[in-house]
Amino acid sequence: MGYVAVGHAAIVIVLGTLANLMLISQIDSPADGQNIVVWGNFFTLMMFAAFVSLGVVFRNSPAAHKRLMLLASLSIVGPALARFPRWPIFGGGLEAGRTYAIAGLLIMFAALITYDLIVRKKPHPRACAAWW
Repeated sequence: MGYVAVGHAAIVIVLGTLANLMLISQIDSPADGQNIVVWGNFFTLMMFAAFVSLGVVFRNSPAAHKRLMLLASLSIVGPALARFPRWPIFGGGLEAGRTYAIAGLLIMFAALITYDLIVRKKPHPRACAAWW
């Protein structure tokens, strides 16, 4: 199962990069607002790749592996969260997309830390080291 998941992660990185490169071809000027989206997408892919790689390295440590894979999964959720303001029930307009993405990611990461604090009484050291 792990080998299939690593292959899937590699495909996610390659296709994400290709999609981002297609977005770059649509940008008309350096002042275009899509530039921040492009850089955000590249940063997201970089974080995803880093967390997956660390998860593979620590695959023999179940607690660290689990947390790193959760971080990898959460790291690529930002663009989906940024689309929430497009739904009529959320509101806020397109400009609120960044706020939804950043706030949503911070809430999810805080939930992971809170879980560790409640269950283990301290954050997991390897997962915390991966964050910094």
